[in-house]
Parts: sequence; structure tokens; C-alpha cells
Amino acid sequence: MVAKIQNNYWPLGLVLLVILSAIAISFSIGSSTQPGQLANAVAADLAITAPLLYFLLIRKTSIPNLTVVPCFLIGLLIAHLVLPPTERELLNFLTHYVLPGIELFVLFFVGRNIWRFVRELRQNGATSIDKLEVIKSSTLAVVGEGLPARLLTTELSIIYYGLFSWGQSERQSDFHFTHYKKNGLGAVIALWIMVLAAETFAVHILLMKWSVVVAWIASFSSVYLALLFIAHFKATRKRQSWIDEYGLHLRYGLSGNVDISLVQIDNIQLTSRTPRNLDQFVKLGHAFESHNVIIELKAEIEIERMYGKKEKTKAIGLMIDDREQLKEQLG
Repeated sequence: MVAKIQNNYWPLGLVLLVILSAIAISFSIGSSTQPGQLANAVAADLAITAPLLYFLLIRKTSIPNLTVVPCFLIGLLIAHLVLPPTERELLNFLTHYVLPGIELFVLFFVGRNIWRFVRELRQNGATSIDKLEVIKSSTLAVVGEGLPARLLTTELSIIYYGLFSWGQSERQSDFHFTHYKKNGLGAVIALWIMVLAAETFAVHILLMKWSVVVAWIASFSSVYLALLFIAHFKATRKRQSWIDEYGLHLRYGLSGNVDISLVQIDNIQLTSRTPRNLDQFVKLGHAFESHNVIIELKAEIEIERMYGKKEKTKAIGLMIDDREQLKEQLG
């Protein structure tokens, strides 16, 4: 774990050293005999050397190359803050001529990726009825493996299920299982949203007296949280778990995905209680959701959570509407 963190973040430390050195040098511009040349050198270090060094350090890592653009923008902003208004020859050139070109490149890159994503979405949609899996596959095809892909998959899933997913669910197989009829999730989420709406209104009024920006940030955060609740509820109704020749495939809303080989299953308990002697027990849903089935495993497996987070477990608790059929099918 330590080695992984070091491999991912030591390039940032080196770039930060270049930026801090340039800032320190900027304080001596006023007393320099050649302030223009020194100011140009500081601007070059902040907006050219630091981003270029950053790119050379990350190009063979999992960090996206497009993150060079924010690095350039940060260097440009710092240069505007530390350089005297009369000594900005190179800085003005970068701002007026280089920056617009980078903006056009970013727009082209984003537009190209949107087109690729839509194309992949259509192709994957023809072969799968699980829309979250379609979004995940399409995002991976465009962005690749890594944290950005996991974050984008979750955000797009929240938008899709929260705003656009309507109509009936489709069966994954003849042996499919639903999760929403007996868990009371709709009532719980409706209560959460009502409380959230009341608190958001009160907090917004109070924060407006202090900062309009902070007030709206807090309000938009509450709206996003409400959308997340709605998306999870709708995804729980739409997505179904199923059994096939490869094993048991659990798809529980937005909160958990896991594929279990039939030989990995040790025992199935039809209970809403949580025995104290279970090792590494986790719920496939959220903490406030109930369960009526516990699947005990012979060995440790990983559950995929929102934002691509992995969680290890040897016992899974979840709500199955027809739990007797599940136990019968698993034998």
C-alpha cells in the first residue's frame, strides 16, 4: 500500500518543489537588475517547466495525461498572482496565445470522447440489458482503467437512473431475483428526502447571511444527495440478480455488485438477523437497508461498491423478494 501511494504521488511532490522555488524567486524580481528576464524565467518555470515535468513523470503511470492541463492552468494562475503587472511579457503571451489553443484542444478532446462514449453505449446496449454494466463498459472503452473511469461510471449511473430510467425492468435470465418489494426502501428514501429538503431550506437561509456561494454549494450538495437516493432506489427496482451456469450474479442497485461461483457458496440462511459469529459480514445494500438472506462463503471475495471501491467479505446480507426460490435454486 505504501509503495503504491509513493509511486502515484511522488511526481506531484517534485512538481510542487519547482512551483515553490519559482514563487520564492519571484520575491527578488523587484530588487533584480534585470527584472524582465527574471519574471520571464519565473513564468516559464510555473507554466511550462512544471507542467512538462509533470507530464514526463506521469506518462507511464495510471494518471491521465489530460491532468497536465490543470497543472498548466494552476501555474498560469500563480504567475498572475506573484509577478508584477509591469513584468509579464512571457506571461501575457502564454495567456493570450497559448491558453486559447489549449482550450480548443480540450474541447476537441472532450467532444471526441463524448462521441466515442455514445458509440460504445449504443454497441454495448445491444448486448446487455443492465444499463449500469453498459455505462461501465462504455466508460472503460473511452477512458480506460483507473479512478477517473470509476468516478465517471458512478456519476453517469446516478444521472441515468435518477433522471432518465423509466419503464419496466427486463429479465436477465429465467432464474432472476428482485430486491425491492419487501425491503421498504422507497419509504426510507422518501423520509430521507423530506428531511433533507427541510434542512436544506433552513441551512440555505442561514448560510445566505454569511456567503451566497457557500449557501448555493450546500444546496446543490443536498440536491445531489437526493438524486443519489432516488437513483439507488430506481436502480434497485430495475437491476436484478440471476443464476446461470457460471454462478450467482448479485446486482443490488448502485451499492453493490458481486459474482459468486456456486462452488464458493457454503451456506444460505433465511434470516433478517445478523449472527455474531459470522466472519467479515457485510450488507450488499446500504447500512440503513434491511436483509432477509445471508450467503456464507467458503473463501473471501470482493464486492464492488460505488466509485469502484472494493470490499472484502465472507458473508453477504441482502434482501431477496423470493428468498425460498433462491435457496431452492442453489440447492
